[in-house]
Amino acid sequence: MSRPDGSLVCDRCGLQGLAYGAPTRNYYLIDDLKVPLSRRIGVCMGCNTVGREIERLGSRGKAIDDWMQARRRLDRLQPGIPGIDLLLRLLFRHKIRRLERELLTQEARLNLFERRHDDACCLKCGSRDVAVLQEALPALAFTDDFLFYQGEETTSLFHPGCGGRFIYRGADFRLPYIYMERHFSPDGVLIHEQRI
Repeated sequence: MSRPDGSLVCDRCGLQGLAYGAPTRNYYLIDDLKVPLSRRIGVCMGCNTVGREIERLGSRGKAIDDWMQARRRLDRLQPGIPGIDLLLRLLFRHKIRRLERELLTQEARLNLFERRHDDACCLKCGSRDVAVLQEALPALAFTDDFLFYQGEETTSLFHPGCGGRFIYRGADFRLPYIYMERHFSPDGVLIHEQRI
């Protein structure tokens, strides 16, 4: 299986890179927990690359909401009545374990927010000198056989190095679905990468 991709090209200096690149699953490793890490499209001035390699920390408010929802779901399965608690724990033990793990993950995510304060970095080189695309990439049309993207659209992403604007251009190739799993430290530094 494969999927189409497009490239981002600076209209002034010609810097280019894949918009989405190979599919990867990214995690922070915090106290033996895999906390999901999301990426966004941007430009890194440290390694002079463009693509979907800038981390997205997200909002602290959403992390608190996610933690509270996990806590409520777990509390519903543990009403505090000894006989019923034991029965529910036996009937829903896998769900309870999953919810306890989710709660620990959300707590680790909250600790990460308190430690990092939204200073996103490049996941390739670790530089904090990054510029990000604030909205979604414009939609490109498919070719007649639906195998490739075609055409080009101007984005709102400016290249801090030269002042040019990036253009999202359809590419005449497809990327294979070879998933990689990457593990990062809480500071955004790559620890380990493996094919899954």
